[in-house]
Order: sequence, then structure tokens, then C-alpha cells
Amino acid sequence: MRRPLVAVPAVAGLVAVVLATGKGLYVSPDAVFYVGTARNWLAGRGFSPPPGLPPVGHFPPLFTALLAAVGQLGLGPLTAARAVNALSYAGVVLLVGLVVRARTSSVPAALVASVLTAAAVDLLTYSASALSEPLFILLAVAGLVLLATYLDRPSPARLAAAVLVVAAAFLTRYVGVALVVAGVGVLAWRRRWAAAGVFGALTVAPVGVWLAWAGRQGPNDRSVAWHLFGAEYLGQAARPVSRWLVPWPVPPVGLVLAVVLAAGLVVLVRRRPAARSELSVLLWVFTGAYLAVLLANRALTDATGRLDARFLAPLHVVAVLLAVPALHRRRLPTPALVLAGVLVMGQLADAVAWTAGGLTDAGIGRRGYSAAALRRSAAVAEVQSDVLRPLYTNAVDGLFFLTGRAVTAIPAKKDYLTGKPNPHYDEELAAMRLALAGATQARLLYVAVPFRRSFQPTQAELEAALPLEVVARDAVATVYRLR
Repeated sequence: MRRPLVAVPAVAGLVAVVLATGKGLYVSPDAVFYVGTARNWLAGRGFSPPPGLPPVGHFPPLFTALLAAVGQLGLGPLTAARAVNALSYAGVVLLVGLVVRARTSSVPAALVASVLTAAAVDLLTYSASALSEPLFILLAVAGLVLLATYLDRPSPARLAAAVLVVAAAFLTRYVGVALVVAGVGVLAWRRRWAAAGVFGALTVAPVGVWLAWAGRQGPNDRSVAWHLFGAEYLGQAARPVSRWLVPWPVPPVGLVLAVVLAAGLVVLVRRRPAARSELSVLLWVFTGAYLAVLLANRALTDATGRLDARFLAPLHVVAVLLAVPALHRRRLPTPALVLAGVLVMGQLADAVAWTAGGLTDAGIGRRGYSAAALRRSAAVAEVQSDVLRPLYTNAVDGLFFLTGRAVTAIPAKKDYLTGKPNPHYDEELAAMRLALAGATQARLLYVAVPFRRSFQPTQAELEAALPLEVVARDAVATVYRLR
């Protein structure tokens, strides 16, 4: 009767996400790509992103295709994203509990692991979004578990299952290449050469086919160039990683506490090491490969790449899968058990606070482009009612998401992927000024988006560069015309 308890945290997490998204999912520019492309597909416009967004090959297709497939049942892609991500998150929580139960033969250990996963605010946050992270994490963890099962008891069926799930994860996020690297590496290390070759070829092939097709639809927006990064980029990981252990104190206090706790955990585990399981080896190798892919992406292809909670979320689940079984092998002293209980309760309290905030907060910081403040914005309504007048904006994706209207982006100061200055910025700014001053009297809409967009000029910079006059203004947006 105790085994069904492992499912309780998954159900609780599912309920928390459903409750917290009642006022809308978090919709970012990436989410507009997924939702907007699914809407276009359902509307018969093909598998194409909304105007002003990156080309179709910028993201792999599985999450978008899944939203469109669920949309065939009558749900809109945004509602489909809510359902898919809530269920994916519950699946992750349940899978973690089942894996820890299998590795430790302990229901209490499984409950601790699944509660820690269900109470992880980073996982909750992105499960309450229209982003692909929850689905990717579910597929990634399931793929590693299936591959470990194959290594324990080799059979063609188990290898095929691992290939299928890892290929699906790679088709969900390009960073899934880390799963391929980890799988091939561990299979080769175990001298399963044929399996390594089959696994590598078949998990990469679907993405190769996708990129070949996407390349025929238009040019790729990614190029390889060196983007030097330093301590600021690496320091972005401090807050999310410290929050895995101590939710409230922010760095440096929270980081110091987390480092001390992690060091104590390592000391406890090393006193009673156990034989490494195939899964633990795969998890460690995947961690190294995943971090290497993130760093390579930031250094070579994406100057805006971040080492934040979103991109580190898969490693949070990996940490739980490694730490809980390791501590279970060690008979902890009473003070350590009390401290562990306090930490778990702290995570639960943090998750409850996050859920409670979702019941009431409809602001743009929590909801992004789905915020009620944007839907009710007088400034947005001003330009929405005047569809014949040309419009420039810093939120092309948001305007399309809210109104379905294709508009023109304000000039970019630099390339959003390479970080290189735009050599034509002054010319494009002058062209926008002419449009604002022309017979059509174009308008400029500036939205106070919560997303990091360092490649765009700020509102103050535009006001300093152009003789602008306010037409309409509210808390989230401003409409300008030229004086």
C-alpha cells in the first residue's frame, strides 16, 4: 500500500501548475515561436514561424508539432502547451520517484526525491510556461534510464527504446546532443561498439533530416564565431544552483550555505561509497556533456546564451537522482536528518509561495506576453484599432501573439546571436524616422517587456535619438509619433 504514495507528489505538482497557470502561462519570445508556429500550421500556413521571429530551423520541431497535434483535438496551442507541460512535469516527478524507489528499495527515499522534484521552483516555473523544457527533461531522464536498463540487461528492444526516446529529446531541444554524446561515450567505454554506433547514428539522424528540410525553407540564423565570456556569465549559475539547496538567501549568503551543505554531502557519501550503477555513470557523463554544450553554445554560436535556472533545470533533476540514493546508503546522524528535514520543508514552503503567487499575480513579469496588463493595455489597444497605419515596435513577437498583426521591428543595435554591432543601425534608425514622418504617419510602440534584450535600443535611447511625442501611455506600453 506504500508504493502508490510515490505518485502523490506528482499529483500535487500537477495541481500546483494547473492552479498557478489559471491566469495564463508565462509566454516569452521563444514561447511565441512555438505557439505561433503551431497556430500557423493549424491555420494551413505551413510549418512556419510568425513574422519577425527566427527562421524555422532555429528550434527543433517536436514541441511545436506536439502543440499542433493536441490542437487538432480542439485546444488552442497555448492551452495545449499548458496541458503538455503540466503533464510532463508530473511525469518527471513520478519518474524520479520510481527510479529512486528502484535504486534504493525504499519508499521514504523515493518520496523525498519526488517531493524535492515537485517542490523545485525552477521546474515549476518552466512547467508554467509555453516553453519546451518540461518535455525535454522528461524525455532526457527517461532516455538515460532506458539506456541504463539496456546496459544492465542488453537486448535489441531496450536499445531501440533508448534510441527512440533520446532521439525525441534531441528533436525537442538541440542541447539534447549532450544525451547522444553521453550515450555513445558510455556504450563505447563498456566496449559495446556496435550499440554505440547504432545509438549515435539513429539518435542524430532525425535532427539531421529536420535541419536539411529547414535549410531549404530559408537561411540559417546561426553562425560560428568566438564570443568571449567571463565571470559574469559563469556567475549567472550562482542563484539557481544555490536555490536547489537553500531557497531564500540570495548570493552570496545562499551560495556560501549551498557550498557548505554540498561539501558536507560529499563527505558523508565518500565515507561509504557504493558500486557505481550504470545510471549514475550516465548521469555524471551527461552532466559533463550538457555543461560542455552550454559553454560551447555561448562561446561559439549564441552571445546571448545564459547559465540561468532555465538552462540548468535538467541538472537539478540529475542532482536529485544522484544525491538521494547516495545519502540513503549512509546512516545519517540525527542532526543531519533534522537539517535534511528543514531543507526539504524549506523547498516545500518555497513551492507553496510560488503557487500562491500564481493564483493572484497576473503581471507581465510573471506571465510575459499573456499578462492581463498587456491584454488590457490602452496603448496596445490604440495601435490594434489602427491596423492600416505602419507600426514599429520592440516587441514584434508580442504584438503578433496578442493581436495577430505583423509589424516592423525597431532597428537592432547589434546582432542578437553574435553580439556584433549592427553596421547599418544609424541608417535603419533614419529610415524609421522617415516612416514616422511620412504621409502614413507610422507609430512607434514600446512595450516594457521583462525579457533581456540587450541587442535593442532602450526606450530612453530612442527618446534621445528621435523627436518623439507620446500618443498613449500606460504602465506597460507607450505609443509615440514624431513631433
